[in-house]
Amino acid sequence: MRGALFLAIVLNSALLAAGAPVSPFNGLSIEVTDDGTEYAFLISGHFYGSSSSRSGLPAATVLAERELFSSAGASFLLTTGDLFINTKADLARHRRVFYDQLGIPVFNAVGNHDLDGGDYEALLGPTSFAFDVGPDRFVVLDTERDDGRIIGRQAELLFEATELARQGRIRNLFVISHRPVWAEVQPMFDGMFEHNTRSVLAQGPGPGVLEALDAAAAGAGVFWFAGSMGGGAPASILWQVMPSGVVYGMSAVRDEPRDALLLVSVDDDGVHPEALSLTGRELPEVEDLDVAYWRSKQGDPQPFNWRLLPLKTWNVISDRAFWWGMAAMLVMSMLLRRIVRR
Repeated sequence: MRGALFLAIVLNSALLAAGAPVSPFNGLSIEVTDDGTEYAFLISGHFYGSSSSRSGLPAATVLAERELFSSAGASFLLTTGDLFINTKADLARHRRVFYDQLGIPVFNAVGNHDLDGGDYEALLGPTSFAFDVGPDRFVVLDTERDDGRIIGRQAELLFEATELARQGRIRNLFVISHRPVWAEVQPMFDGMFEHNTRSVLAQGPGPGVLEALDAAAAGAGVFWFAGSMGGGAPASILWQVMPSGVVYGMSAVRDEPRDALLLVSVDDDGVHPEALSLTGRELPEVEDLDVAYWRSKQGDPQPFNWRLLPLKTWNVISDRAFWWGMAAMLVMSMLLRRIVRR
C-alpha cells in the first residue's frame, strides 16, 4: 500500500513538472495528440441542477447523458462552478456516479455553493491556477474571493497570460470563472443575469482587466467563460463576440429541457464551438446564442406553477439563512422599540 502511494505521488509530481495538470476530481491528466495543436474540451457547470434539489447527486440531465461527456471527443472538461450544494457531503457520491466514470479529467472554477462548509480547498485543492495545452493558456479564476475582483496572485496569473497573448506568444487564452464579473461593467449585458450571484459593489473584475483582454485579442484568441447565469436564463450557452474580438461566454445547466454542453474544438484555423443537447432538443448554432438571442427570449416569462408553492415555501423556511435573517430582524425590532420608548 505504501509503495503504491509513493508511486502515485511520484507520478503526480512528474505530471505536474511536465505541465500536465492532474484533476482533483478523478486523478486523470490531460492527454492530447502530437504537439497539442488540435484538441477539444467541454464546458459546463451548475451540475447539482435545480436549486430545489436535495438528492446530493448531479442533475438528472447530466447523469442521463453521462456517456455524451465521454464520447464527445473532448480531452478534458472545464466546469464553471456550483457542482455541489455541499462539497464535503456530496463529493463522494458525485465521484462514484459521475466523475470516476467520465474517462477525462475535470477542472473547476469554484462557485459559491461549492464553498459551502468551507472544505473545498482541503478536498479539491487551489481555487485559482493556470496551465497550458499545446500553444494555448488556460487561466481558472476564483470569483468568490475579493468580491469578484481579480487582484493579487490571481491578477498575476491573468496579466501574465494577457501579455503573452498580446505579444503573440500563445495562440489562445481561455479564462474560466463562476461569476460573469465582466458583465457588471459592460452596459450591453445589463439585466441579463438578474438572479445570479454577483459582486456586492458590482464593480466588475477590477482595474485594467477588460482593457488587458482587449489588448490581448490583437495577438491571440481571447475567451472568458462563466457559469452563474441564474434560473431565468433562456439558454445554457451564451457566445458574445465583442468589437475587440474577445468572446464572453456562459455555459451551465439547470436540470431543464434547455440543458446543453458547450464543446470547443481548437486547431490552427481557430476555435470552433458546438452545442450538445442533454435532452435531445434542437439547438441554434452557438454563434447565434448571443446577447440579441438571449434578450429576444427573456421577454417570455414562464407561468408560475402553483403546485410548487408548498415546496418552494419549505425550501425557504428550511434554509438556515432564513432564520438568521428572522433573528436579525427581531433584534433590530427590539432595539428600535427601545429607542422609540425613550
